[in-house]
Amino acid sequence: IKALQLMNKNNPANSFSIEARKEAFRRAEASLFLSSKDPKGSSFFNEIKTKVINGELTYEEAKREVLNYHIEQSKNQNKRG
Repeated sequence: IKALQLMNKNNPANSFSIEARKEAFRRAEASLFLSSKDPKGSSFFNEIKTKVINGELTYEEAKREVLNYHIEQSKNQNKRG
C-alpha cells in the first residue's frame, strides 16, 4: 500500500512510468494477499488498477472511488439485511 501512496496529488500519476505503477500494484497486491485480502478477482479493483496504471486516475482519485464504492456496497447490504 505504501508503494501506491507515493502516487498522490504531490506526485501526479503521470510523473511515474507505467512500469513503476505496475510495480507499485504488484507490491500492494502481494501485501494484501499476505493479509488474506486479495482483490485480484474483483472487476471493480481491476478497473481502478488499470486506470491508475494508465495514468487516468491519481492515487487520491482512486482512493476516493474505492471509498465511495465500499460506502455504496455497505448501504446496499444494510437495505437487504
